[in-house]
Amino acid sequence: MNNAQDLIEHALPELPKLAPELTRITRGQRIFTLSLPFFFTAAYFFFAALRWWPLAVLSLIALSFVTYGSISHDLVHRNLGLRRSVNDLFLSLIELLALRSGHAYRAAHLHTTLASLIAMTLKALPQECLCCGPCLRVSSSNPKSGSGR
Repeated sequence: MNNAQDLIEHALPELPKLAPELTRITRGQRIFTLSLPFFFTAAYFFFAALRWWPLAVLSLIALSFVTYGSISHDLVHRNLGLRRSVNDLFLSLIELLALRSGHAYRAAHLHTTLASLIAMTLKALPQECLCCGPCLRVSSSNPKSGSGR
């Protein structure tokens, strides 16, 4: 195993083999998923108009929960099976409901994901070359890598 991709391929089974139902989304699931943020926003305004503040606040908590950790994340990775333009429109609208920027979320999240993948790849590389000895010190906290200085 020379890199992170080899590590992932050998350590984990492919998702379609492990749980094929997780790789498909039905039209009903897509509609339900995309409607939740609008439902919780409407619930907030409904409860706020009635001055039922605890339910209004719970609606905002639910909105934040379903958008930030789930729906917006799916939209950032474009894995809901929508056309790119429709996906980007929903990302913008849904994030706007929560007073966030879909564009900023996508940029920050994808940057973080890329940085994690690069770090995983570097950790999977050999730390010593056969021809010339130490050539790559990945982590100073790794006792096998030495101080390198």
